[in-house]
Amino acid sequence: MDTNNEKRDNRKRKARERQAKRRERRAAMASSVNDGLSKLSHLKPEGIPKPVQRGFSVALNVAQDIFWHLRHRTSFWKIIVGIVGAIVLLFFLSLFFSANIGPNISTMGLGLGGMSVEAATAQLENTFNNEMRVNIRLHGRQVGSVTASELGIHLDAQATAQVAKDAGLSGLPFGHQVEPVLEVDYGTAQNYMLSLVNEVFIPPYEAGYEWREGDVVAVPGRASRELDVVLTVQRIVDDAINIMVQGQLDLLTTTTQPRMIDSTPYLEEARAFVNSDLTIIGYDPFTDEEQQWQTTREEMARWLVAGVNGLTVREDGLERFVEGVNTLLNDGDNPRYLNEELARAALVQAIDAGETTVQVRINYLPSVHTIVRGETGFSIGRSTGLPFRLISDANPSVDWNQLIVGQEINLPSRDTVVPLDPISDKRIVVDLDRFYLVAYENGEIVFDWAISIGMRDAPTSPGIYQILEKVDVAYGSSFNLCSDSGCGQWQMDYFMGIYEVAPGLTNGFHGAVLLPNGGYLDGGSSQVRSTFGCVMSDNEVAVQLFEWADVGTMVEILSDEFAPESELARQAVEFMDAQNQF
Repeated sequence: MDTNNEKRDNRKRKARERQAKRRERRAAMASSVNDGLSKLSHLKPEGIPKPVQRGFSVALNVAQDIFWHLRHRTSFWKIIVGIVGAIVLLFFLSLFFSANIGPNISTMGLGLGGMSVEAATAQLENTFNNEMRVNIRLHGRQVGSVTASELGIHLDAQATAQVAKDAGLSGLPFGHQVEPVLEVDYGTAQNYMLSLVNEVFIPPYEAGYEWREGDVVAVPGRASRELDVVLTVQRIVDDAINIMVQGQLDLLTTTTQPRMIDSTPYLEEARAFVNSDLTIIGYDPFTDEEQQWQTTREEMARWLVAGVNGLTVREDGLERFVEGVNTLLNDGDNPRYLNEELARAALVQAIDAGETTVQVRINYLPSVHTIVRGETGFSIGRSTGLPFRLISDANPSVDWNQLIVGQEINLPSRDTVVPLDPISDKRIVVDLDRFYLVAYENGEIVFDWAISIGMRDAPTSPGIYQILEKVDVAYGSSFNLCSDSGCGQWQMDYFMGIYEVAPGLTNGFHGAVLLPNGGYLDGGSSQVRSTFGCVMSDNEVAVQLFEWADVGTMVEILSDEFAPESELARQAVEFMDAQNQF
């Protein structure tokens, strides 16, 4: 009993002590505040309203109590730390178990923090497909800008958003970039690179020459620039993420060194050529006409290049000159042109031979013919000088039995029947209506005599052709020579083929025809329709024509369907009429 009284007395005593100490602290605090207020000359303690003084005193008391507990009771600290920790823990748990992507998470510079996976997927798809572009760079210089899909780079937006979600709280506090999930279509990337090949390509410059200030100067060679398609595509495949993050792709190139770097060894030859009076002559084998074209010393100098064995012509050097000439030639019903490759070859040959005159053949382009009333495929061939077989081959879908007025058909190039280099100083003119032949050399008549031509059911084709081949003795046959015992052959002396009737069957010039029975075709007579399409001469003159004509000699065959095109042919008609034989 006494013990309980003692405990109760102790508690009372301790309570009185705490109250006394509390009064002491309040008195000390009040004294401190009053001292501070007395130092303010413009503000006096008695000037503060009493309610404010009471509120201020209460706040001071609370602050003093808290300060005292912080100093004397560690358990108070633990309570505060626990509360703060609980708040922080709750915050992180809410983020950890949230369905949204964690804070400060991004990919390719696009922030995804706080988004749901679905929202992030939609945002990624829209931005990647519509806004993000890749700058194409060549040797550090931007040359284009394309979308990722044009490069074959595709984003798996949903997978990328899930990766961002799985990154959790790794974005705290400084942020975190996740790698996008990308796929590369090799074929698309390759096709895009192939589309850039010509744009990137700079051919090697072979050591050549230029005309500067009235003289020819040597220009050193330079290496080429070529897009390395394989390596650039492989870079896209291997480094797609960095390409998209950085927004740029550097193209990879290779180089090819020119064959010649130094052109000074042939500088004097180049000067001599450029300062020569070069004449370029275009020859039309159909009209037997020539055209001359002029050029400049600046252009001539650009043509030249130092070759391995001497001075030659740059492979693309004549391009500008030929384009200018073709602008003049490509007009009329029979559009014509110069072949750049043939022109270059002729110029190289002239340089090698030290000649100042270059002859270049004028070629013909394909054309279109419009059907008029009464025309047939056969008559079109005879009026255009193109064997019907060639016209038919150029129009595989045309029904030749149902031609319509106004219908357009394709005509092949006239060059088809003149495939060899033409001999310009010799020309043979044949008139099918007059059964006569005249041969010219350098504009002068060297031969003329009567001939026989093809029968009506195997006519000789009018047109402009050339000697394609020469055979001392040739053989032929026809169903007319067939019997129960087989088909016989005829023998033709001094045969010269001029045009192909069918594959492997050629019509041409020849002498007498020895038949299988030992006799001669039509008894060897002239000026009759007796052959199967060839032009037949008596043997004693056929041999002269055979020995005089060269392969490539032009042959102009006239008829009432095909008028003369060359001046020599017109002269031949006048000569024939003057013989008073027709």
